[in-house]
Amino acid sequence: MDAVKILHICLTTLEFLAGSAYVLYRLCQVTFKQWLRNLICGIIGFMSAFFIFVMILRTHNMGVWYLPLQAIEYTWVVYVFYLFVFVVAFDGFRLLLYFLTKKKLQTIEWMPKVRRTYYALCLIFIPVLIAYGFVHFQHPVVNTVTFEVEKPVPDWKIVAVSDMHLGTMSAKTLQRDIETINKLNPDVILMLGDQFVVDWRDLERMGYLDALKKLQAKKGIFLINGNHEYFHGYPHNKNPEFRKLFQDLNFEILEDSVVCIENQLVIVGRDDTTSKKRASLDKLMAGIPNDMPIIVMDHNPNGMSAAERCGTDIQLSGHTHNGQVFPLNLWGHLTSSIKGVLYSGYAKRGRTQYYVTSGMGSSGAPIRIGIDAEIVVVELKSTVR
Repeated sequence: MDAVKILHICLTTLEFLAGSAYVLYRLCQVTFKQWLRNLICGIIGFMSAFFIFVMILRTHNMGVWYLPLQAIEYTWVVYVFYLFVFVVAFDGFRLLLYFLTKKKLQTIEWMPKVRRTYYALCLIFIPVLIAYGFVHFQHPVVNTVTFEVEKPVPDWKIVAVSDMHLGTMSAKTLQRDIETINKLNPDVILMLGDQFVVDWRDLERMGYLDALKKLQAKKGIFLINGNHEYFHGYPHNKNPEFRKLFQDLNFEILEDSVVCIENQLVIVGRDDTTSKKRASLDKLMAGIPNDMPIIVMDHNPNGMSAAERCGTDIQLSGHTHNGQVFPLNLWGHLTSSIKGVLYSGYAKRGRTQYYVTSGMGSSGAPIRIGIDAEIVVVELKSTVR
């Protein structure tokens, strides 16, 4: 694993530990019974150590046996995240009250009781919220996005999915999602990266292979690599068994490559930004006839300016999960807008149209709160008369 990935994991661990320490401090302030205080300290301390253990396993790419441990720990991360949000919200309320009344909060008689009651309700409510997130994750929505193109377009149904993260969803959930896709009767399926968080050798024994074999599209299934594929040796893999596996699935892997479908539609599949050898879009699109609609598949939406510069009609991306849990999506939209990057949904810049899907799966724990899992139907409409 490269130094950038290790640094990212270290920073994530520090952020989690800092948030856990803050939550622990606030809970201990309102807990007067020593045994309960010891229990809270023990649980948060154990789960924090467990988090570090799971992060170490991730850095060493230990295989699939630790995935249930990761799901448990990431569910705990979501729990602590919401505790942190609710605690900060109450601290904001206390600060506002101080400015309005000019009284020290210790002198307000009802404050300690309200604070204890509020924290107790949070401790009860958050598990209910997480349970909802588990259920909500199991039911992706089908969103149709219409792209008007100034060229003749084929009358095809194109389905795009991203971020399945196989390894965090069960084979049964994948089977149900594939049944949903097949009912759409797609002509073309585009898989936008981060399909897998397990080694390709584990797909069969985890039950994913049987489900993937049932995925159907009349004119082809095309996929690109995301950052998670790079962690498990998918990109540019020359192993004959690997190649045969994906040939049997009828998946065509586009790794900085271009395919023209029946002289009616051009698909450009970009390698992930993780790759140090990623080709420029200018190079990939050199020589492509401009009389057909051009769809660029790029897992990470950060390369939007290149698509506009090269005259791409449509770029489809994923990667962001739209935050996966509220209110992380609000922070994601804010930071992306500052960078001039689309975080989620539709945008048009110049003649190029973009769509960043929230993805079909989840990262870490199979939870989505306030954010839909999504299957995208790409509808092409020609403005040429």
